[in-house]
Amino acid sequence: MKGPTLAIVGVLLMAAAVPTHAQGPILFFGGGATIPVSVYKNEDGAKTGWMATAGVGVPVGGKGLMVGAEAYYGSNKHEEPPAGDKTNLYGASGFLVYRFGPSTKTGVYVIGSAGAMKHDFRSTSFPADNGGDFDFAWSGGAGVDIPVGAKASIWIESRYFQRGDTRFIPIFAGVSIGIGSGS
Repeated sequence: MKGPTLAIVGVLLMAAAVPTHAQGPILFFGGGATIPVSVYKNEDGAKTGWMATAGVGVPVGGKGLMVGAEAYYGSNKHEEPPAGDKTNLYGASGFLVYRFGPSTKTGVYVIGSAGAMKHDFRSTSFPADNGGDFDFAWSGGAGVDIPVGAKASIWIESRYFQRGDTRFIPIFAGVSIGIGSGS
């Protein structure tokens, strides 16, 4: 990891250790479609793919702010020729979320993340081109959080992800579950 990336992830993870007053940590799981844009779509030929994400978040302070960490994995096939080419995308990020409104009612949130992502190209026709590396990645977006019961919610969000020329817009849906006695 490069110096600035390590620093950003470190600050986000240290902030996750700040004690909270209103709620406990949450676990979340989700997934959905990834829509390639820019060079990733136009020059690399990536098609709409999929991505899954999971992580943990910890509320900070009294109102709406949460920090946490997530991991993700997804894949995009490429236009022909050649058939069988794809890119697997995976990595981890620290994130910061601000949710508007009371947590007991449907609310809107904004999210930003920074971390490292691997662009791992796989080709059946050109195996010498296989490979990839980790590099700095960031995302920003917004979503809707809908409480269902005392400790769970469903959410729908969209973000813009970028890692160099690998740029895509995921549309995620998932579930968050409060854990611990403060949830």
